[in-house]
Order: sequence, then C-alpha cells, then structure tokens
Amino acid sequence: MHDRRLDANLPLPAAPDPWVGSEMPSPRPGVPYHLTEMIEAEPALAQRILERLAGRGPALDLAVAIRAAASAGRPVIVAGCGTSEHAAVAVAEILRDAHRSVGLPADLGVGGSPIAVQAFEGALEPTLGGPGAVVIGVSHEGGTQATYRAMSAAREAGATVAMITAAAGSPGGAFADIAVSTDEMDQSWCHSIGYISPILAGIAVAGHLTSAAASPADVRQLLSVSLSDSTTTALAGMAERLSGRRHLLMVGSGVDRVAARELTLKVEEGAQIPSAMRDLETMLHGHLAGTGADT
Repeated sequence: MHDRRLDANLPLPAAPDPWVGSEMPSPRPGVPYHLTEMIEAEPALAQRILERLAGRGPALDLAVAIRAAASAGRPVIVAGCGTSEHAAVAVAEILRDAHRSVGLPADLGVGGSPIAVQAFEGALEPTLGGPGAVVIGVSHEGGTQATYRAMSAAREAGATVAMITAAAGSPGGAFADIAVSTDEMDQSWCHSIGYISPILAGIAVAGHLTSAAASPADVRQLLSVSLSDSTTTALAGMAERLSGRRHLLMVGSGVDRVAARELTLKVEEGAQIPSAMRDLETMLHGHLAGTGADT
C-alpha cells in the first residue's frame, strides 16, 4: 500500500492541470480502504474548505446571484447526478434554510425557493430556469455529462449558470459563469469527499447569504465526533450485525432523506449489498412490504 495516507490532516490532491478525469484507485484487499481514509480526512477538509470560501470570491458571488434571483421570484435550481445529486438536494435544503432566516422565498412551490433536480431530467426540460434564474450544477470532478447538459440547457434558457466542483478547470467549471471550487479531489470512487465537499460549499454560500457563517473549527469538531473510538466501535458492531443481511432498507424523513439516499448508494458501492431508500411514510404505508428476517 504505497499510497497509504499516514496523516488524515494533510490536504488531498488537487485536480490535474490540465484537467483529465480520474482513474480507478489502486486496489486494496482489506482495511484501510481508500474510503476509510477519505472519511478520516473529512474533519480537516471541512475546516479548509470553509476557510477558503469565507472571503470574497466565487462563493460570495454565487450568494449575490442567488439573492438577486430569489428576490425577483426567479428559480434557484441545484442539479447533480449520483452522489452529486444527493449533495445537490442537501445544498438546496441548506439554501432554503438560509432563505428562511433572511426573509427570502423558502416555501415549497414559491418562486425563488431553492429546489433540486436530477441533472439528466433537468437537461430534458424545454426551458430550465429561464431568464433571471440561477442554475447550479454539482459535479465533484466537473466532467459529468448529464450535469453539463443541464447547465447548457440553463444557459440557452437565459439563466446564470454556476458549478460547485473540486475542479474549477474542468469542462463544467470552465463553462460556468460562477465556479465555486472546493479544490481537493476524492481518492476513493465511493466519493464520500465528493458528497461532503459540495455540502460544505453550500454552507459557505449560505453563510454569505445570511452574514452568519458557520465556524470552520466548530464544523471540524462536529465531524470529528463520528471518528471517536466509542463511535467507531459502535459502528463496527452495527456493521457486523448487518453484514449477513440479504438487503438493506434505509428510511428517512425531512432533510434526513438526503442522508438515507446517500447511505443507500454508499452501501451498494462499498459493500455490494443490494439496498433501497424509502421515505418514512412510504415505508409505513406499505406495511413493511418486501421485508423479512434477512432484511
């Protein structure tokens, strides 16, 4: 394991310059997996991203554009695919909360209230956003074609196009009017860094909207709690109990639906166990359909 990360606090590599898409990470037959190391890197990464995006720059520019669109009742749309779709939903919820706190539109269905769309579906819309709208693509590497097509459709419709990415020099980053870069690339194709990084960028943009930025040190400390010895021991025990199940169902409500969807994808990608996500009331409505002793 010549590429083992020995210090979780060190920055992750930047995107290649000139940009190219990532290659499959080196195979590891056992722990520590690349995903393990990326989870360990999250607390320090969070502090770095929030500190980088705190001052003048693209995060502030995006906040200004969002405020202008929302004040005029124009759409604010966040689009992504895969892990980035889940991050896009989280960003939309973070922005809605920020809107609510400063009197901008935040209720569902109201013009200017942030919403999330799946990038491929958004690209199929005859008019995505339209004049005065802000459409934000989320793509960790900046090369996801579905997201690029959604951004292109939004540009053609007259919207301001932004991207949250770790690679400002990527095709998507270069295409965007505003590119908010988190700078550090995930080294695992399970993309836990690819999930948390745009969420952190959304927190930074929300901080500019509300003039009440989250403390980078506090966010780092919060994420560190999940890596404590007691927590990791408890999680290992949970994983052992679940390892013999035929399939897993993740259930969530409210903003926790985002984490439930992402957890489903991570279990399927990392552990190769068929999984599905259900909204809480959907699960209860179905009388625990399709479940049994091995669920």
